[in-house]
Amino acid sequence: MEKKYYQAYEDRYKDVYRQGVKYWSDLPWEIHEDLDGLDSFLDFAGARPGIHRVLEPGCGEGHLALALIQRGFDYLGIELAPSALEKAQLRLKEAGLMDHARFILHDATDLSFLPAASFDLAVDNKFLHMLVVDRDRQKYLSSLRRVLKPGAYVMFNELYLDGAYTGPVESFQQYLNIFKPDLTTIEERTAYNGGKEVKIRIPRVPARPKDHAGYAREMEENGFRIVHFQILKSYTGCRFFASVVRH
Repeated sequence: MEKKYYQAYEDRYKDVYRQGVKYWSDLPWEIHEDLDGLDSFLDFAGARPGIHRVLEPGCGEGHLALALIQRGFDYLGIELAPSALEKAQLRLKEAGLMDHARFILHDATDLSFLPAASFDLAVDNKFLHMLVVDRDRQKYLSSLRRVLKPGAYVMFNELYLDGAYTGPVESFQQYLNIFKPDLTTIEERTAYNGGKEVKIRIPRVPARPKDHAGYAREMEENGFRIVHFQILKSYTGCRFFASVVRH
């Protein structure tokens, strides 16, 4: 099977771990932002621990999984990168909560293996922006909508770009031609290991940010409606809550 462009994230996780970093996602400012946003979202959605089921497509290393399970939610995380999923399982094991965690190694753009209308809430923490081709984004959002109950809410944390390109992207090659991303340069980034700042060198990966209007249009075209939107200060991102439109 042809390797998907978004599988480059697995290669990047491996690069990070080879440099001695335990968890790539443990950046204090991002975790603080993510957890504050998560609590705001759960409050907004009227989420009830022990009753509402939460899905996280692209769960990565599991810091939101840990937070949701600690808050008493029935949680399922889907992740395509084996290295990241191993770290998510380790995180829950270290917290003594692995018995409460459920993870599946799978491409989160295709949730057809899950029953329809089986989740009350979903959280997408920087997964949608990893998908740069229109059909992949549409497939994912359609698949996500199918497994959510009518009126369910989703929290999206994504990259944000004012005046982002609004035209079609029909192939990965077209994405390369339009956005001209530098995917060959190895860049220095900051990571944290045991609370200590370390410098690592990793390759860049594909991503496709949008602005408020772009995300709003994309949500509407795929059966969602944005009910809250904010630009984040800690990184060039945005957070928005979207509801499944009832037919």
